[in-house]
Amino acid sequence: MKSKMSDQRMIDYTDMLDGLIWEIETAITNYELEVVEDLHDEENDIIIRAMKWSRGDKNHTIIITPFGQLRHVSKNTPINLLHQIVNTAVATMWDIVGVEYEDGSKYTPPLLKNKS
Repeated sequence: MKSKMSDQRMIDYTDMLDGLIWEIETAITNYELEVVEDLHDEENDIIIRAMKWSRGDKNHTIIITPFGQLRHVSKNTPINLLHQIVNTAVATMWDIVGVEYEDGSKYTPPLLKNKS
């Protein structure tokens, strides 16, 4: 039996996707993000986001999770678009997570400095 996602969890996932997509859209200037649509992945009980990118007369659909994982990539999506999305997603996740050093000190990334 599948559980229904709580309203707070839905808000959290949507906020995560908003931040991630903003970073991706800001970083990618050689494609246009035309459409975004939130979807409910019922099997994993998570909100995912479909992005429709265009360049010229070609369109490419990519579906991403709030954690930066790609769930679907349309056939013939250019590798350079994928590289840009993945690199930006990894950099964004790295900024959010930060790193703890052996001496116990922690690097606080720029995205979290005002949230502490």
